[in-house]
Amino acid sequence: MGVVESQFPPGGGRVELCGDRTIRRGPVSTTPQSLDDTSTERVQRWLSETDTLPVGGQLHSRLIAGGRSNPTYELTDGDRYWILRRPPVGHVLPTAHDMGREYRALTALYGTAVPVPRTVGNCVDTALIGAPFYVMDRIDGITLRTPEDTARLTATQRTSLAQSAVDTLVALHEVDPAEVGLADWGRPDGYRQCVPPHRRPRAGSGTQQTS
Repeated sequence: MGVVESQFPPGGGRVELCGDRTIRRGPVSTTPQSLDDTSTERVQRWLSETDTLPVGGQLHSRLIAGGRSNPTYELTDGDRYWILRRPPVGHVLPTAHDMGREYRALTALYGTAVPVPRTVGNCVDTALIGAPFYVMDRIDGITLRTPEDTARLTATQRTSLAQSAVDTLVALHEVDPAEVGLADWGRPDGYRQCVPPHRRPRAGSGTQQTS
């Protein structure tokens, strides 16, 4: 059956009728193209107190593409550049979009053979911009997002990118979590992947469950 959407219900969001099921979706929010003036001033004060390197003139911000579900902003004082990552605007599940987890992983890997930027700090005070966030140095480079972007690459460049990706995966797997402060990260001992019930194949579907 198709999906029929109702009008937006009270409190925001929408209701979808799918067969005999009624699904309520959360409010749809629009990510601002930049931080507002008050948030920018607060971030600048925090950045000046947190970064080990000096922060210069007035801070400016702009939303950049490629952050997926977590809004990603470029910050600059006219001389230096940083990247700020925060959870999506609106309702966020408590266990999703964990900025602290991203920050911890990047901080731990910095200085290893895995190419990651220098992290500046992790802010859990939601009073600054309305959500937790972390800041890292911006790394200059080119982001390839579409087939048109990759079409401009030469065969040599494609080969180099593929080899670099493999080298990075090798470097990541050679990192001992305990040596970089991630001994309690995940479930390193006796881990067994379990397939959630809603993803298990139905009887007679011809597919097999793996674990």
